[in-house]
Amino acid sequence: MAYTYNEKNSLFYKMAKKDVQKLVQNILKDNSIEYKNESYLETKLSFDIETTSIYNYSLAAKKIKAEGGFMYIWMIGLNGQCIHGRTWDEFKEVVELINSTLDSSNKNVVCLVHNLSFEFQFIRKMFQFDDLFFSKRRCLLYGRYKHIIFRDSLVYTGKKLVNVAKDL
Repeated sequence: MAYTYNEKNSLFYKMAKKDVQKLVQNILKDNSIEYKNESYLETKLSFDIETTSIYNYSLAAKKIKAEGGFMYIWMIGLNGQCIHGRTWDEFKEVVELINSTLDSSNKNVVCLVHNLSFEFQFIRKMFQFDDLFFSKRRCLLYGRYKHIIFRDSLVYTGKKLVNVAKDL
């Protein structure tokens, strides 16, 4: 099943903050399961960013050198809705909104990120992560920030994202 963009299932955060707040409040109605003395919501939550790189070409050395990269759009999938924005501040607002909503219920939610190690390089200094688990250097399997547990779906599936979508 392919995702098809339409205005009904896509919320531009800057323009639809009240709709996003309502959507986040509704996750408390999702079923939950208990595991090792913690409660987890069966919420469908995912995160992705699109990035680009900046290169510098040296005429003297005749080499191209990567100078860095930046995010130009972020997306959070929440129970079939796509919330998206352009700035890291907007993204942090949504993450904090989810966490503050879950504070009252003391429940947790798992957020799937395909190739979490890559996205983590952009968000690692934004949040004070409570728990990180690496399988090897820079290969992050999961990270916990308050009530959100970010997990790498690439590790679980072993497939490119396009192939995961085909298999659904």
